Amino acid sequence: MSRAEDPKNSSLEQFVETQPYLTTTDVLGAKNSRFWLGTHHTTSGTNSNGTGNQFFYGGFEYGLTDKFQIGFERGEYSDPPIDPIAGTSPDFRFIATSLYGKYRVMERGPWTVAAQASLESLVFRSEFFGKGPNDTSDFDVIGSFHLPVSYMISPRFRLDFTPGVSFLPDEQSGSDFFGTVAQLGAGFSYKSHARWQVYGNVNIALSGDNSISSSGNLERKPVLTFGGRYNVSPKIGLDVFVTNGGGVTPATQIIPAFPDANTALFGAVVSYTPGANNEVPQNYRGLGGEPLSARNRQLQHNGFTLASADTFSPNTVNARFTVGSEDAWSGALVYSPTYDGQIELTYEQFSEDGSVGDDAVPSFDPTYTFGVKLRFLDQNNGSPFSLSGLAKIGEDSKTATYFVSAPAMYKAGDRLAFLAEPKFAAWG
Repeated sequence: MSRAEDPKNSSLEQFVETQPYLTTTDVLGAKNSRFWLGTHHTTSGTNSNGTGNQFFYGGFEYGLTDKFQIGFERGEYSDPPIDPIAGTSPDFRFIATSLYGKYRVMERGPWTVAAQASLESLVFRSEFFGKGPNDTSDFDVIGSFHLPVSYMISPRFRLDFTPGVSFLPDEQSGSDFFGTVAQLGAGFSYKSHARWQVYGNVNIALSGDNSISSSGNLERKPVLTFGGRYNVSPKIGLDVFVTNGGGVTPATQIIPAFPDANTALFGAVVSYTPGANNEVPQNYRGLGGEPLSARNRQLQHNGFTLASADTFSPNTVNARFTVGSEDAWSGALVYSPTYDGQIELTYEQFSEDGSVGDDAVPSFDPTYTFGVKLRFLDQNNGSPFSLSGLAKIGEDSKTATYFVSAPAMYKAGDRLAFLAEPKFAAWG
C-alpha cells in the first residue's frame, strides 16, 4: 500500500525514506514534506581532539505527486583530516549543495523501482590539493543518477539494491581527483514497530576511486553504515547511526571519511514531517492532559541553571533575553512546531571581568548555538515523569561547542516539581 492510500500513517512510520549513504525507492507522496538536520563526527583520531571532526548537513523533500518528489540538501565539513595525510594535516573544506528529484517507476508485488537524479555544486579545498580552505571563489558542478530497487520480504523486512553513478571532478587544482564513480549499494530495513526500525547498508565503488589514503594516494573503499530510527512522535523521527561515510548528498555519499575510510563516525539526524493532512496523530500517548493548566504551562519554561523536561505546546514561539554585569548578556528564540519537539537559536556574550581565568573558559568571544529538544516521556499525558533529550551545537570565532543533556522532571503535586539535568559539553 502506498503512502497516498494510507493517509493516517506518518511517512516516518514507513521504511526510512533515504538511509544514510543509501538511496532507496521510497517517495513521500503528494503534498507530504520532510525536513531534517544532522551531524556525524569522530571520537578518535590524531586530529580528533575536543569536539572531534564533524560533518553537518540539512535539507528537505517535498512530494509533488504520489510518485514524484524533489529535494534539497547541503552538507559541510571544515576540519583537518581525521589522521595525517602524507605526514601533514592541512584543513579541508568540503561543501556540497544538491537539488534532486526522485520518481517511482514501478510498484508491482514485492518489487519497487525508482529513479533519482541530482545536480550539485562542490567546493573541495585544501592545501593538499593546491587551494586553501578559505578559497571558495569557484566551485565544480557535479551530479549523480541512481536506480534503487527494493524487494519486500514481509511488511516488516525489506532489501534494497541501488546501482548508481556519481559524476565528480577529474582534478582539483591540477591534482587527480575521483572523476566518474560507478557504484552499487545494498542494504536492509527491519521495522519491529511503527516507532522503531533498524537498517544497514554498504556502498561500493565499482570504477574509479572514491577515497584518499594516509599516504596521499587515491584509492577505492566501501562505505558502511548501520543505524536505527526511533519516532518520538508521528511527526518527529530520530536516526542514530555509525558509519565511515563522509559526503552526504546523492553525488558525494560514495566518498568516505578520509584518510583510509577506517574510522567509525557516530551520527544523529532529526526529521520533521508536517503531514499533508490532519489525520496523522499528534503523538503516541494521546492528549489527555490538554489543554494544560497555567502551572503546567509555566513548567515548560527553563529555569536559571536547569532546562525544563517539557516542550512548548505546538506553534509556540518563545523569546527570552538576559542581562548581567560587565557586558554579559544573552538571548534565545524557541519554536515548537509540534508536540514533543522544539528548536532554538541562542546568542551569548560572556563577561570578561577577570574573575575567571582564560584557561577556565574556552573563549570570551560571542557564541552562537542551534539546539533541538525532543521529549520522550510526558507526565502530562500518562508517563510516570517527563524526560527529554537536549542537544546544542555552537561556535564562536575560535572554538566549536557540543552540548547534550537529559532534562527530567517529576511533578509531585500542583505546587511542587523536582528537576534534574545530567549535562555534558565539549569544546574544540
